[in-house]
Amino acid sequence: MAVILNTVVVAVVMIGTFVAIILPGIPAKLFVGSYGITAVHGLIGAISVVFGIFVVLWANQLVPQALRFNNYKFFMRASYLLYLLSTVLSVVVYLVVYVGGS
Repeated sequence: MAVILNTVVVAVVMIGTFVAIILPGIPAKLFVGSYGITAVHGLIGAISVVFGIFVVLWANQLVPQALRFNNYKFFMRASYLLYLLSTVLSVVVYLVVYVGGS
């Protein structure tokens, strides 16, 4: 359930904001202000959401046999680490945009 709620928030709020504000400035403004760190956060966040959804689908045996893996703990931990990295980057984005004023 948590993955579904997180995916809805990402789809509605984060992707919409990224497309409206950050994407038009890439690549021209990639190294200006908050564009670069926000782009990195968006990329890692998108990877972590897709990977997390895949792990949940795998855990519920909803993926084809060819895409299944044996070491569940490794992939779950990797998914969680990506999610944590995305969370840390969101704090950095907040500090750059709202505290630093970029």
